[in-house]
Amino acid sequence: MATNHESPDWVEQHFPAMDSHAHVALRGTADDMRWAQREIERLEYRWSAAYGCSDVARCNRAAGRSEVAVAGETLELLDAAIAWWRATDGWFDPTALRREDAPAPGCEGIVVDHATSSVF
Repeated sequence: MATNHESPDWVEQHFPAMDSHAHVALRGTADDMRWAQREIERLEYRWSAAYGCSDVARCNRAAGRSEVAVAGETLELLDAAIAWWRATDGWFDPTALRREDAPAPGCEGIVVDHATSSVF
């Protein structure tokens, strides 16, 4: 039995997530790992374009036409993604799709409005 002074063991899990393969390794318990996997699943529902009701899917459908209300954590994600897009002169492009027949649109036209918790 571990005491407060002992470090928890490492646990790891492999599972599909966000149309990819997730590998999570953490210091903790099996319960901690279950929480981490559920959190990744929650974020997948929020951000995966594959789920029609996700923030990302709704933004993609409305792109350039209307404002979309999104969660605060989606605004934070977009702020970071746009910052990296700018910092890398577009080499990091979160708008890139898995299509070779269409260029990625880039982040130039994305408007993140924290006052209304929306994206245009």
